Parts: sequence; C-alpha cells; structure tokens
Amino acid sequence: MKIFINPNLWADTYDIYITEEGYDGKRLIAKPMQLEFDEIKNGEPREPSIKISRLFGRETNFLQALSDALAKAGYKPSSVEENIGELKATKIHLADMRKLAFKKETSK
Repeated sequence: MKIFINPNLWADTYDIYITEEGYDGKRLIAKPMQLEFDEIKNGEPREPSIKISRLFGRETNFLQALSDALAKAGYKPSSVEENIGELKATKIHLADMRKLAFKKETSK
C-alpha cells in the first residue's frame, strides 16, 4: 500500500491518494471519501471516524504508509521536534564540556 499527499494550491486542498497493488498485480485506488462533521451530544455513543481491521492494517501496512506519506509531506510528530531540540542542546553542552576538559588537560 502507498499513500500520496499532493498539495493542490489552486484548489487550496491536499489531494490524498490511497493505493495498493492487488494480489493479481492490478493497481487499486481507494474511492473518494467525504469528511463530514456532526455535533457531539452528551452521552450519545459515536462511531469512530475511520475504522480498519487490525489484519488490514498489518497486511496492507496502511498505518505505516500513512505515517510515511505524512513524513514525506513534511509532517512529523511534535515529540520528534522536541527531541531534535533536546538533542541539539545536549550536543552543544557536550562540546562545551569537551572544551573545558581538554583545556584543563593542556594547562597542566
């Protein structure tokens, strides 16, 4: 399974294509879906917006394909951005500590 996310600037949309190759080699594409929103009323049970079987998720790698497509389009989890900042700060701190440590060794 592969997912493609194409920004359509003219229409101000993201065009998302969900494709896969069938066992017989035929290329398949998911039918268009309309995202519609309903008000949530207190105490009213709601169905999930998207429900896929775990078998489908594993066999077709839908969730992995979605994650890959989002990353390729420039979307990354917030936690990744936070970790990158922390890693950068740690590298700077280690560089400073090396300067201090090696400066003391050479001044003996």
